[in-house]
Amino acid sequence: MPPSLEQPEITALATSADTVAARIEQILLSGNTPLAGRKIVRDGLLRVALTHSSFSAENPSLPSNERLEFLGDSVISIIVANYIYKKYPELAEGDLAKLRAAVVATSLFSTISEKLAIPEALLLGQGEFEKGRSKSSILGDAFEAVIGAIYIENGLEVAEVIVLELLGDLIERESLNPGGYNFKSRLQEYLATKGIDAPLYRISFDSPDHDRNYYAEVWVQGEHLGGGQGKSKKAA
Repeated sequence: MPPSLEQPEITALATSADTVAARIEQILLSGNTPLAGRKIVRDGLLRVALTHSSFSAENPSLPSNERLEFLGDSVISIIVANYIYKKYPELAEGDLAKLRAAVVATSLFSTISEKLAIPEALLLGQGEFEKGRSKSSILGDAFEAVIGAIYIENGLEVAEVIVLELLGDLIERESLNPGGYNFKSRLQEYLATKGIDAPLYRISFDSPDHDRNYYAEVWVQGEHLGGGQGKSKKAA
């Protein structure tokens, strides 16, 4: 495990925000918008957005990205909501809500974060240093924090271009079957049409805390229908 970093090392690592900013500027250039050539603020909140709470705990003078994550989550949601409201006038309110929920799921942002070089740029504490750059929750939260920072320091217009450029394909794909991603809801709705009670989900686990595997099973009227496993309850 790496030791706690001294200030020069913190400064050196923080410059990785330059890479993230450069990726964002490339997106603005490729977007064929009036924002092409716009320079992204590098020295302020973007660096905070890349600072995980585990690093802040070891370096109390540095704020974590948690507040920016909170803001970015809302910014992404309003951008997506506004876009799909205008683009899909044929969708009812319920389908719009399902489509937005499918698109703004934090678990999907981990892959998108790689397009901005976020995994390499993250400041992580000792507890997360080895595996944190591959954890979907950490990467998804960092992506939201980066969008929050862009919104504050560069404006909603810039944030909108970035979000829609990165999520556009996902929106298009999910619009074909709004809500289709939520298999638990679909199963419950189907059972309701048959007059059958809601399914029962059972969660179990094995292995020690640091390397635990979770197992999920679904039962309907005493019959085992299937199961899954993963490193978290949600993944299982």
